[in-house]
Amino acid sequence: MEGRRRDAEGRCVVTAPFTVPDDVNQLIREHLVCPAQIADRAGVNHPAVSNWLDRHRSLAELAVTHVAGRPLFWWPQFEAALAELGLPDPQAVEVQRRRAERRAA
Repeated sequence: MEGRRRDAEGRCVVTAPFTVPDDVNQLIREHLVCPAQIADRAGVNHPAVSNWLDRHRSLAELAVTHVAGRPLFWWPQFEAALAELGLPDPQAVEVQRRRAERRAA
């Protein structure tokens, strides 16, 4: 095929520019998240996500890739894992929300 070749191990390698379809790009933008985005979506502060990743190896292992040494996660999968672990703790989220309101006032 034009634009493809096989490497030394016989794997197909795309050599021509490849365009990702718009609908796939949208899914990637919506669901591929870094820890800061997880914190925002879960309603917790950023250190909370770092703590989860340190305390729950199963969460850290959900990283689908790393960019500049930082993990990226597929949000639907990560969100389901949080639910299984009972995270975030609703009381902790409420405490963080109140703190944020006091700081903003």
